[in-house]
Amino acid sequence: MFIVYGFRNKLKKDMSAGMHHCPRCGCQREFFMMRQVQQGTVFWVPVASVTQKCYMVCGTCEAAIEVEKKKYKEMKKELKEEQTALPAPAPQAIPASTPAPTPAPAPVAAPTPTPVPAVAPVATPVAAPAQPYAQPRPYAQPQPYAQPQPYAQPQPYAQPQPYVQPQPYAPMQQGSFCRNCGAAVKPQAAFCMSCGTKLR
Repeated sequence: MFIVYGFRNKLKKDMSAGMHHCPRCGCQREFFMMRQVQQGTVFWVPVASVTQKCYMVCGTCEAAIEVEKKKYKEMKKELKEEQTALPAPAPQAIPASTPAPTPAPAPVAAPTPTPVPAVAPVATPVAAPAQPYAQPRPYAQPQPYAQPQPYAQPQPYAQPQPYVQPQPYAPMQQGSFCRNCGAAVKPQAAFCMSCGTKLR
């Protein structure tokens, strides 16, 4: 068997402390007396509680002012005595309401009959006779389909040209020019300096 225990903090409100000056609001506000209590729990059920700190809390901005435990108890005792010493307010008698007199109904004048103007008879226009239906046009005979053109025979493929062997490069003579771009080249040059064509 095992036991689950622990501690938790809880804030309890005791009573109203009356009107006091709040340093945060800057005016008179109602304060409440509150205690920070540490509870010991067994299986999450509170078993014992110990008061850790006491506060005076503003009811508007919730600014908290810490108070000593001894002073807190004295203030709480004085407030309870003041509330006990105050006499209970005497019930005020509510005067019975007097029903207001009902005003007499004003006389209603008889309605004046309004003459109804005579309505002249309105002639109903007679619709003109409908036009006779036009004779339908004769049905056009469909044109015969054109005969399809005969299929053209494909042309035979042309015979391929025989492969021509490339001519070997002729060596450049002294004081000659490039066969590709015509630029002058040196006798020992293997490539043209202008277009890069191989000379030997």
